[in-house]
Amino acid sequence: MQINFSLKAVLRSSLSLIATIAAVAMTSANAVEPIVKCEPKSGYVFMFINGVWNGPEAAAVSMNTMARSIVGVGLRKGSPVEFVLGYNPKNWGGIGDLLETLATKSSELGLNSVPVKAWALAGGGVPLFAMTDAQRVEVFKAYGEFETKLAADAVDHASVDMPDLQKIITQARAIDINKSLILVGHSEGTIFANLVYVALKGGATPREDNSMRLVAIGAAVKDVLGLLKTEIPEGEPWVTNRDDYVINRLRQIIPEAEILGGNFDGPAYDPFAPLTTQAFVFFGHHLNEIYLNPDYKFKGEIKKRIDLAFTKVKEPTDISACKLILNVNGSQPGWAVFPEVTLDGLTPMSQPQFNLLGTPGNTCGGERGFPPYSLDSELAIYPAAKFYGAPLVTGAPYPIGRAPNRRPCSSFVAITLVPDPLGAQSPKYRIWANATARAWSISGGSIFDTEAQLRYDSGDPWTHDGARCVAGSLAGADFFGLTWEPTSCISTLAAS
Repeated sequence: MQINFSLKAVLRSSLSLIATIAAVAMTSANAVEPIVKCEPKSGYVFMFINGVWNGPEAAAVSMNTMARSIVGVGLRKGSPVEFVLGYNPKNWGGIGDLLETLATKSSELGLNSVPVKAWALAGGGVPLFAMTDAQRVEVFKAYGEFETKLAADAVDHASVDMPDLQKIITQARAIDINKSLILVGHSEGTIFANLVYVALKGGATPREDNSMRLVAIGAAVKDVLGLLKTEIPEGEPWVTNRDDYVINRLRQIIPEAEILGGNFDGPAYDPFAPLTTQAFVFFGHHLNEIYLNPDYKFKGEIKKRIDLAFTKVKEPTDISACKLILNVNGSQPGWAVFPEVTLDGLTPMSQPQFNLLGTPGNTCGGERGFPPYSLDSELAIYPAAKFYGAPLVTGAPYPIGRAPNRRPCSSFVAITLVPDPLGAQSPKYRIWANATARAWSISGGSIFDTEAQLRYDSGDPWTHDGARCVAGSLAGADFFGLTWEPTSCISTLAAS
């Protein structure tokens, strides 16, 4: 009887386990959406840190100027470039900026005590002359590791009292360490860039030297960290106007800082010029009006150094972690339509940034369309959706006779997870995509630059509301008259 009772208990337990497994299996069957993380495995990130007297609008203008005419929105060694603005807020009408610069400069100078501490830790109190050669090798290795960690800790500690610096360090640490980082600072931003560089070499996920390069504009530092200075023939990874009043004045206030000297001549002061121009030239420090002004030599020198930084930093290995595949069923008169459209090389961007710059790798200078698809209020791409530029597009439909021969201007993918309204199943993806094909030609002395666009919205994944799949050609007609049934266009996220 005892055996039978035990057997019944085992059977009950087994049946309960089988029921649990079945329930889990049913839940898994309902969770049809795969978890695909569309983040590039490697690539380039350009981070700009603004300086004194720059409000958010001026900083954004500077970033866009560098993105368009210095860095370029084209691919670098086959990989797109992400742009990040490390915004340093303007304080107290500019006076606060100067005070903050001095405080930050003091923090930079405080790092001088780090080497002494590192030697003490590495040597353990034993002088070098008393060590064997093998012990000295180990000490030098340990010294480098201690110095890196102590310096990073010192910057983190100092940043507690400097929230602007702390915010930018946090922002920089959020960048994937597998992506190579080009850090460019202007004025006070050059001090921040140095300190960010030091901080990034420590912390929970430290960066390697070859994953970062620095360039300084209107340098307020005594050195530009990183390896770039040894890679430039002149050894000068900075560009500073010899008549930069702000930097020259800072050098006078704290001579012990040994701030880098000016290395290029600026415009001559003209008392008969308009008052605003006089002010800009007199101070010789403003980024947009002086350093990025195409009329002066600085801009070309800045571009030369930034191009070299991209050349010397670690090259990307994989562009994207996932791609979007659109299956399109059904032909259209006068159009070449392919059964499979692929959007790859997905590059994280914001919607406004994409609208200004367009697809990474293009030469169009922004997104095309009236209204642009990414900002079309009728489509209402969810603000929480992850947005990506898609520089590598194959199979996009196009009007016969206008085969694509240029990189697209307006290709993107936006993705968000939509919860089950009943709360019974796992969330599903809603996907928006614009797969474009650009054709450029000259005929009869006229230039024709058109882009065909396939505009796709998977719609609400639970109700299918809003689903659409249309195509058209612009500029010119800007006409989206080709329509497929929503069920004829199917999207799939897949690993690259």
